[in-house]
Amino acid sequence: MDTVLNDLSGQAIIQAIEANLFELIKARNLWSRAEVRDDSEMLSCFTDVPYPHFNVVLRAQLPPEQVVTTIQSVVHKCRFPGSRSSGWKMESL
Repeated sequence: MDTVLNDLSGQAIIQAIEANLFELIKARNLWSRAEVRDDSEMLSCFTDVPYPHFNVVLRAQLPPEQVVTTIQSVVHKCRFPGSRSSGWKMESL
């Protein structure tokens, strides 16, 4: 996010916070220990760091027929010893 926030309404602030979080997760793609997925269905990042902020699923917009298999895939990626993951419900979505 390269712009200065001039609109200080609650909705604008929420969108700016979420946009910054999305950019942080995308930037982890530069790290060799991170697997980042950024497409129309979700933004996710998985690492070998057993801490929720390094293993996240955001912006999930899945077709109904893919929900179960996608959740199973995400759970499988988080099954290594000591793993922790998190997912957040974003206000603007």
